[in-house]
Amino acid sequence: MNRIIYIPGLGQERNDLSVKAYALRMMKAIDEQNPNPAHTYKIESSDREYDGEGSISDVVSIFEINGEEETEIYRLYEFKYGKFLTGKFQESNILYRFTTLLMVLVTRLFSVIKSIFSFKDNINKKSKIQALYFTVIYVVLALYLVLLIPSILGLLISFLSDYQESQQNTYINALKDYQEWFTGIIASFSAFMLLSPNSKNIFSAMATEYFSANQYLSIGDRRLLIMGKLNRLIEAISEEDDTVKIEIHGYSFGSILALDVIFPYEYEPNRRVKENINKLITIGCPFDFIEIYWTNYFSDRKYTSLSLTTWQNINSDLDVLSTKFDASPIKQEKFISSIEFWNNIGQIDITFNMVNPAQVSFTKMIMFYGLKAHQMYWDEHLEARSCLISIVKT
Repeated sequence: MNRIIYIPGLGQERNDLSVKAYALRMMKAIDEQNPNPAHTYKIESSDREYDGEGSISDVVSIFEINGEEETEIYRLYEFKYGKFLTGKFQESNILYRFTTLLMVLVTRLFSVIKSIFSFKDNINKKSKIQALYFTVIYVVLALYLVLLIPSILGLLISFLSDYQESQQNTYINALKDYQEWFTGIIASFSAFMLLSPNSKNIFSAMATEYFSANQYLSIGDRRLLIMGKLNRLIEAISEEDDTVKIEIHGYSFGSILALDVIFPYEYEPNRRVKENINKLITIGCPFDFIEIYWTNYFSDRKYTSLSLTTWQNINSDLDVLSTKFDASPIKQEKFISSIEFWNNIGQIDITFNMVNPAQVSFTKMIMFYGLKAHQMYWDEHLEARSCLISIVKT
């Protein structure tokens, strides 16, 4: 029986990225590849706590049925990192959210503009499109900041109402003159929210995820916690059978966490990672995108004594966030400096295009088709074809 740790991307609440959906897509791919029509498949779901702090992993088993015999062929564990990544920001007050997001917008804006308008050879067309998408993220963050304004003004009105009038404080008195304006703005936003009640929740979730991911990548915020929890899940699975081999499947930002736990910076991976992880699947891995805005994030990673024998990197020519490794020895060497490592791993890139790239014009790409393509490794319908067909047939 193969054991898999599945690490989804961000946006779990807005898209079905659950381990159960992943297992159903995988089961369909397995069924399509099995030449024996007598074999059928089913899944069973459960959950397990893997540490002493109540952290839960959803567990889905895939069974192959042959007559009256049922064999468990895969057991998938979901690593739920969302609350670890975003918890600090979600628990903060309105003023902290506003000021920290504003600082991120200001500090990152220059690098985005530079990428869009730079004509240097190392800033290619794909990078410019990535920068355009990054700009969209910034617009979303800015809209979220706008949606926070009524809350900020509400705090200010409350402060002004409780403040004793004082002729000696001209600034406070001047602000109180605008109290009716503040109240009017809040009323206007309230009317807007009646017409679009879910907009604030959507913007809030996206802003929270992006800000938390930015802090993780920029200053390592919450990284020790997330890596500790992921290593603990690996440990818990390994304790079931000390000789068990584990695959890690990561999609989008989840693939970054997979790379971080297998190839940490400066220190070696822990014993269970070295001895029990034998296969890595990265889907839509935004390696290049991160390297543009967080330079050297992946440089000089450790790989000593890994049991990893297979790495499959599923990408798309239309997905501007995905990455190819095989055609870039410089990129490979910067990430893992050992040529022996890359020779042992062999070819890792698997290209999955559901649309002929030649029929998608540059105009469509700048109209965010490339961002849509980041979600085209599978369909929202679980019975649709998916990129997982490339995983189960090898």
